[in-house]
Amino acid sequence: MKHRTQRWLNRLLFCSCVFVPTLLIGGTMLLRHSDAGQQLLVSWWTDSLEIATASKVEIGRVYFISPGCYVLEDVLLNDRETGRNILQCDHLRITRAHDQWELNLHFAQTQYQNLHNWLQWWNGHVLPISEGENTTVKIQSLTFAKQSEPPIVNFVAQIIPGSQSSSALLNFGNDLTKPIAIEMKRFHEFPVNTKILLETNGHPVSAKLLGELLLNEFSFGESATFVGALALDTVVGAQQFMQFDLQGTLHNVELQSLLGGLQESPLSGRVTVQISRAIFQNDRWLQLQGTLQGHNGQVSRAWLPTAARQLKLRWLGDLQQPQIPFQSMYCAFSWNQSSLSLRGEPEGEQAGAMLRHANGIILAENPQVLHASVLHEVLAR
Repeated sequence: MKHRTQRWLNRLLFCSCVFVPTLLIGGTMLLRHSDAGQQLLVSWWTDSLEIATASKVEIGRVYFISPGCYVLEDVLLNDRETGRNILQCDHLRITRAHDQWELNLHFAQTQYQNLHNWLQWWNGHVLPISEGENTTVKIQSLTFAKQSEPPIVNFVAQIIPGSQSSSALLNFGNDLTKPIAIEMKRFHEFPVNTKILLETNGHPVSAKLLGELLLNEFSFGESATFVGALALDTVVGAQQFMQFDLQGTLHNVELQSLLGGLQESPLSGRVTVQISRAIFQNDRWLQLQGTLQGHNGQVSRAWLPTAARQLKLRWLGDLQQPQIPFQSMYCAFSWNQSSLSLRGEPEGEQAGAMLRHANGIILAENPQVLHASVLHEVLAR
């Protein structure tokens, strides 16, 4: 009896050592090479990605590499409502480790025009998802539909879903140690509150991104760039709310664009705007402080008397040209809801000068605090 039991145990052990691996290998071969296995993989991954991205997904082929590792070919993500292409790539590698998913794409393209439009999709489709596991998305190079928009390189997104809010941490740029960083956080309760933090870490980004993120008619010119930090807080519901806090430097700003794109702008040229603090809430400034510096521009002769009189500045009144070229511009400004302060060059032979040309000072400070509404009146003329 004892020997018979031992023989049965040996047979069971033999079967488990031979048949179970055979079944696993056969199942793997079936998934890899049969049409039925391929259809099963494509269907499963299509459904999974559609749930994860709230979009319509098409997959050409799926390769089972190893447990927890798959390669998807000819992947296409389209918006369910508009049909717009969100993302298209030839090769997508998906791995799972430590209870997290990781998606790796070498090259991808989208029909969205720029980074801001693409971020809107993340905020509207990915962040509303409150359940699921942490996911990392890596894209070596992402190309936008707009030809003039530079591609994003070394893009890494960490998606963290949560019951009360979901977050996405985005990094991109050539500097892998200190990349450009964007953090997006969306709260699920109505009204929907979204917080966005941008930190360029010393790298210039197109100033157009600021205007697009802020959803206001801020324009700085085609070639303007920004280096610094932005904190944006928006609420979408019965009562709209938007506030941003900005610190940093705007380079290569066109004065005409900065003044609202007026056809007959009183000032023209390019300047650098150093922003110590800028707080904007619901279509009005709460605080604006910094300096503006530029060289080689023009100022309208007809605008000078108005500006000098209303801003309490000193100006040279014997200038005859309708457009006066200036060699230097410097203005330190401090604005709040009740007052405005303007200062010229802090030191040197031309201390106090705000606009200078070859023969001397055009406009100079007359230190005093003005009412905040004065600036609107001057720029409107």
